Amino acid sequence: IRADEELVLSAVYDKDFSRSESSRGYPILKVKVRPPDLEPDSIGCFVTISLQLGEQYPYAHPLVLFQNVVGLSENEQDELKEVVDAKVDDLRKDGIPMVVELVQITEDFLLNHNKDPKIQKMSAWELMKARETVMIEEQREERIKEERDLNRWLDDSGNVAVTESKSRNSLVAELEPRPS
Repeated sequence: IRADEELVLSAVYDKDFSRSESSRGYPILKVKVRPPDLEPDSIGCFVTISLQLGEQYPYAHPLVLFQNVVGLSENEQDELKEVVDAKVDDLRKDGIPMVVELVQITEDFLLNHNKDPKIQKMSAWELMKARETVMIEEQREERIKEERDLNRWLDDSGNVAVTESKSRNSLVAELEPRPS
């Protein structure tokens, strides 16, 4: 089991993975974990998770330490420990190998708690304008989606022929009853 987990960690995390042994000869697996799927300059937090696997692993709780923590508050670090410990307790009952899953949980946690360093350097006004721009773009995309859905529905029903170029106002004008 351990060899399989080490092989996966080595293949996925390459230079960010290392293995050593404790003074008692138990394996210590370390992985430098970052939030996944982010550009390197958008990463504002990372941590090294260190797992010492005992003789009874995966039925026994491995010693889990977080080292070289960057970008997480004390409260966030405590929350991460609680999340990881809860998962360990859940998996060890059934003897499920857990190292890779614990690293993935840590990645997800970091992704959800990442603070983009570029944004942290912005002034309050710049931050407000950036949020406003995102909100305006989201509203614009939602309007376009609603119009496409409306056009598709009307086309499918066969009641009114509508083209992409027709606006909502012209459509409403067509559908309103006309005086006789």
